Amino acid sequence: MTNQDALAARRSDDWEDQEGFRETLLMYFTKPEDADALRRLGGLLYNVALQASMDWPDWPESTTRTELRAALADLRHLRGFLEAVGREHQVFNLEPDDIALSQHAAEQAQAVERSSRVLNSGWRRREERPRPDRFESSLRSFLAAPLAFRQVFA
Repeated sequence: MTNQDALAARRSDDWEDQEGFRETLLMYFTKPEDADALRRLGGLLYNVALQASMDWPDWPESTTRTELRAALADLRHLRGFLEAVGREHQVFNLEPDDIALSQHAAEQAQAVERSSRVLNSGWRRREERPRPDRFESSLRSFLAAPLAFRQVFA
């Protein structure tokens, strides 16, 4: 099994082991030991960032929103990469198998775009909901409480 096959076979729950440089960059380092060294460096940078981040200022948004923005940025990168691979059959003289792979990449770029739109639209819908102020939220909680509980505070 090659390094690339091993990377492709990884489960999604070990994604943090893959932090660092994107494989779309590392593929250009054709000596496996160079790409492996950069993967280790990427992992080291990730771990240093996690340790040092405790001393950094908070993000301007919640952790979840910041993570989703990062995921959307990575999806945009992946979509663009797949679109480029998906145009190769139009630009280059490819073997028949590679023509089919290029066309498949173009289809997958569209699927990534759809996923991005779904993720982004779900996020936008939640942002558009009116947020109750604290008093209104507390009042709703109080009114939703069982009557016996409310009588204690009457």
